Amino acid sequence: MRRNLFFQASILILLFVLTYTASSKWLNFSHFNRAMRSQPIPEPVAEVLTYLIPIAEIIAVIAILLPDLRQKGLLLTAIFMTAFTGYVFYIKMAGFDSNTCPCGGLFSSLSWNQHLIVNLLLTILSYWTLYINIVQQRIPGHGKRGNADASNQTK
Repeated sequence: MRRNLFFQASILILLFVLTYTASSKWLNFSHFNRAMRSQPIPEPVAEVLTYLIPIAEIIAVIAILLPDLRQKGLLLTAIFMTAFTGYVFYIKMAGFDSNTCPCGGLFSSLSWNQHLIVNLLLTILSYWTLYINIVQQRIPGHGKRGNADASNQTK
């Protein structure tokens, strides 16, 4: 029961972070666009990522909300967080930490060191949540596999 409570809380945290950052990017798109173009990446890549990142974040939110797609949404979130964390680490190591963070909302006001810590924690949380989701699918009565096993046992 405690594990399920932590699992549900971690789902809510990830959903909040993804929804908040995606909506912040869309609601203040001109700022996000300028911040992306100030990053040390090629301009065409920044242009594509300006649209791709918030769209992919919303896709991850929708997938997490749908039980049949939850595992894919959590995997996408873990991949995002790994990439974002790697990028923040790169910014710190390469000395580009004077650049503006393109993240939306409150996250854009974090220092790069704070950002790295938050991203590391969210990366760990996303992989832990993915792992628990996989484990729960293997337990009878949980997830797609568990529900199929339970319905076969009642026949």
